Amino acid sequence: MISTRININKSQSQLFAKHSPQAMEDLSVKNYHSSFPSEEYLNRLFGQTYVINWPMSEVGGDGYWAYEDEEGFAFLIVYDCSGHGRFASMMTRYYANILTEAIKGQGLKMPSSILDFVHESAKNDWVNHQNNLNVGKSADMGVMVLDKSRKKIYFSGAGMDFVYIQKEEFNKIEGSKVQVGDRFDIEHSYSYAEIPLRKLKKTSCYMFSDGATDIFGGPRNKKLKLSGLIEAIVKCQKETTLKEEKAQMEKFFNHWSGSNEPLDDLLLIGLRF
Repeated sequence: MISTRININKSQSQLFAKHSPQAMEDLSVKNYHSSFPSEEYLNRLFGQTYVINWPMSEVGGDGYWAYEDEEGFAFLIVYDCSGHGRFASMMTRYYANILTEAIKGQGLKMPSSILDFVHESAKNDWVNHQNNLNVGKSADMGVMVLDKSRKKIYFSGAGMDFVYIQKEEFNKIEGSKVQVGDRFDIEHSYSYAEIPLRKLKKTSCYMFSDGATDIFGGPRNKKLKLSGLIEAIVKCQKETTLKEEKAQMEKFFNHWSGSNEPLDDLLLIGLRF
């Protein structure tokens, strides 16, 4: 997501502090990446998983959050905050703390309810600061919930889709076009889709920011787009482990972009069931 960034004022810094007391610190590269769950943790929750997270600069606005509650619900949330760099990385902390409250604090389980809570929390924080808001506040967000006892996956998206591939064919669950943390003048309501796990046997699932599809390059120096990303993933899947797929996808992104400078943060998370 591209956004103009200028200095934030005192009232805005207080908003960040409400959900993230350390948000105004000068975050290092180590702190930015270590704020997200490790691949090992994701593997414990979901099985085979990999993450490619390439911010434009040392830190970025793409992020993800994961957790499993005592009832066997495992949550994976991917978000693409407006802007890039330090201010956008602050927003990844901001939304991570709202998600913590929604799921750990409020005990929400359905992805649509989680998105509703996130948006309403952002609205309560930002609505009185619309006229002097100098930092991007909105985010694309995808919420995947794995119900291990009922063997189902639930998904809800706000500006983000969910893709799964079976036998080189892909299916897409479209999210709402309305982001969280934006357009407070209109009502937000998110729905969810349900997928039985038996339909996901030997299936790969993907969640990603638009930086993964908007990357410029290739022989005609154009955007990769969703079709190009799916084609690359399918090629990388053949006779490979998920670890090998990650390495091949990293190689593909580098080869595709060539000498082009990145225009957006890039985040891709892959899972295999």
